[in-house]
Amino acid sequence: MAIGVTVLNQVLMMFALMLVGYILFKKELLNESGTAQLSTILLQVCTPAIIINSFNIEFSFDILSDLGIAFGLAFVSMFLGLAIGKILFGKTHRIEQFAIAFSNVGFFGIPLVTGLLGIEYVTYLSAFILAFNLLTWTIGLYMITNDKSVINLSYFLKTPAFIGMALGFLLFISPIKLSGFIQQSIASIGSMNTPIAMLVLGTYLAKSKLIDIFKNKHVYSIALLRLIVVPLIVLAVLSFLPMIRPEVRLVILIASSAPSATILAIFSQKYGHDYTYGAQIISFTNIMCLISIPIIITFAYSLWI
Repeated sequence: MAIGVTVLNQVLMMFALMLVGYILFKKELLNESGTAQLSTILLQVCTPAIIINSFNIEFSFDILSDLGIAFGLAFVSMFLGLAIGKILFGKTHRIEQFAIAFSNVGFFGIPLVTGLLGIEYVTYLSAFILAFNLLTWTIGLYMITNDKSVINLSYFLKTPAFIGMALGFLLFISPIKLSGFIQQSIASIGSMNTPIAMLVLGTYLAKSKLIDIFKNKHVYSIALLRLIVVPLIVLAVLSFLPMIRPEVRLVILIASSAPSATILAIFSQKYGHDYTYGAQIISFTNIMCLISIPIIITFAYSLWI
């Protein structure tokens, strides 16, 4: 029961920060331009910083093995979502398939893993983020556009998360570790990830009329699949893999239980799909995960730890 309270407190703290972002946007103290700038700072500075800092540890073959396992399990999780979306929605409902398969692993996963398990476990989450970026910029982009010509792996290689992962991994295998003011500076920048991410997500909620979100019947089925069905299947798969450390399994489950990825709205807007619908899915799943995540993680914790 204690873990349930801990998870709920962490999620409530994150939603309190989202509420601040919501109010700031509604009061016009934060506008579209400001939100875009915060997103840039988050994605290009804070996320790479927290990933690099999480790799600032002594090299271990056990950790290296767990990283490889986390990377592989990330693909399993997302391909399960892709399969479920394709079976239930067919080829035409591309936004729905994307929303079910890809979670908000960066904006939501990093704060939750950091708060519940500690920054050292962001190392394993970064493997999930790497797989997420690889799939969203290839299969995910094709799903939204139905055009193979837009796929360009150079986009993936230029993502700040990939660069942060590459630099972090080099640091991990190197005998030289960050220390002093350099390490403290990177750690301080990384610590801004949670508040900035939640402020940005709060502005997403503010951009949509909440009454319209709850009136849209389609978002309920998508939320059920993204927040309950996919995490429970992932939980079942992980339960049959007792050789994997419980903490690593929890990292994968947290990433798999997060709301729909915000990049869905970005792709929808850029490639001529219904941006409003995509934003509604993101907003609704962010609201409903307040209920789903504590239940899923508490259940998993009782089974594994």
